[in-house]
Amino acid sequence: MSSARSAGADEHYLEREQREQLEILRKRRAEYTPARPPIDTKGRIAIVVDDGLATGATMIAALHAARAKEPERLICAVPVASPDSLELVRPYCDELVCLEAPPEFYAVGQFYREFRQVEDEEVVELLAQEEKRHPHKVK
Repeated sequence: MSSARSAGADEHYLEREQREQLEILRKRRAEYTPARPPIDTKGRIAIVVDDGLATGATMIAALHAARAKEPERLICAVPVASPDSLELVRPYCDELVCLEAPPEFYAVGQFYREFRQVEDEEVVELLAQEEKRHPHKVK
């Protein structure tokens, strides 16, 4: 039984969560890099990275969005995940890279010394600083 299901999540919940996470991703993309268009990944290798997978819902939403751009290959890369979330995510990517999937997985944060929430405002500020130092010229 998956971690999400063992917590009481059914297929309807997971589908709704995927839709909500995809909308969050769209809003963050618009907020984080408003002056830069998305990179065209059609025909390229796309790697979607996250700090870890608990339920897998956010990653599945991100992989759906990335797959729609028609990359040549779609790779999911995480340092840690629940074994069940890996099985949920696996069908949505061409390759899945995970450094550790311990059977006693409770939360992504248990594998970090510090796992604070990074607020959107901080992300926007850091990206703006980086853009000033090194303007991106991705084609």
